[in-house]
Amino acid sequence: MHLTLATTYMAILTTGIFLTFLTVCLLHRGLLTRFGYKLLALFVLFSFLRFLIPMEFSFTQTVLLPLGVSDVIGLLRHRLFFFLGQPVSIWLLFEYIWALGAIIGILHYAFSCLRARHYIVLHAKELTDTEPYRTMIANICREQNRPNHFRVIELPGLNVPMLFGIFSPKILIPEHLQLSESHTYYILRHEMTHHFHHDLILKGLVKIITLIYWWNPLCILLNKQTDVILEMRVDDSLTRSDINRTIEYMNCLIDYATDTVQKAPFSKSFTMSLFAKKDSDLVKRFVLMSNNQNKTDLPLSILICGIVTCVYLCSYLFIFEASKPPSMENLDIPSDFNDIGQLHTGVESSNYFIDNGDGTYDLYYGGVYVETTDSTEYSYPGTPIYTPENSPYPITK
Repeated sequence: MHLTLATTYMAILTTGIFLTFLTVCLLHRGLLTRFGYKLLALFVLFSFLRFLIPMEFSFTQTVLLPLGVSDVIGLLRHRLFFFLGQPVSIWLLFEYIWALGAIIGILHYAFSCLRARHYIVLHAKELTDTEPYRTMIANICREQNRPNHFRVIELPGLNVPMLFGIFSPKILIPEHLQLSESHTYYILRHEMTHHFHHDLILKGLVKIITLIYWWNPLCILLNKQTDVILEMRVDDSLTRSDINRTIEYMNCLIDYATDTVQKAPFSKSFTMSLFAKKDSDLVKRFVLMSNNQNKTDLPLSILICGIVTCVYLCSYLFIFEASKPPSMENLDIPSDFNDIGQLHTGVESSNYFIDNGDGTYDLYYGGVYVETTDSTEYSYPGTPIYTPENSPYPITK
């Protein structure tokens, strides 16, 4: 099991298929109501897992790419120069930039979370023991058979209620919030349901994965779609099988969303708010809530679920690899080198790998070192592999 250029672009290709279909379903009202949020959540799950495990396994079968595409891949893997005795390629430079960007992004994410905690400590006004919050939270916890660890905090700078904190959940309320008793109940119930479903953990995991793949524009889409799906799941749990509650809940969202500008004194990457980021996302939620009394198209959903599962599994079973090694052009080949398998000196030599013992291999053409690679089986089919001790050919690196 290892990470290579081929496994990376296979993960990108597969995730792109999932997110494209998910986006089409969210934009098409008919598909949205036929499939429901649970099937759409499966696309988010598989997208997350494919990013999380972009590996090649022992059972993976190779599909060789056309020569033109292979030439491009070969250029990416071909060494440009040596640095401190190590060959440097475009792919290796990309790996270093990738790692640096991921580290910076994760550190910024952690710093933003600490800054949000600091802001809450400085500006929080405790409302936990005031009415109606105390009674409503106690009743909701009793209804759901859950322990009551919630705090209600009034915070300046907020326009939208939010949930903050995984182990010590805090419901953040905007200053001077004036709501009816029923609307207050739905807001509290909404944020508490996010905690019951562990949505902050799920959102944090997706955020970290997208920070690791920061260079991939699909990660922006994955973050957005995850937020919408999590909101849909909470909406469904609050309104399922009760048309009267659905109407009251939708009225609450409409009344509170009117002229509301969503802003916060800190990033929303580690919070769950009452509303999605755009009005169009709220419309999608209303579409599902309006149809939550109707059953989804079960046969079609089973078919789509099977297809999605097959695509995910096949993305590990098959992988695309270059069909030939990098071009011999621009290699530092000695003047006495006559043929790819023959030296003027008379020392017979063929293409071969030297196993470095650390998961990398040195490629030689006719006794001439070409590059170090981590893939041997498919990019260079039939090429023998030796250790430095048992190699019958010269090692010149």
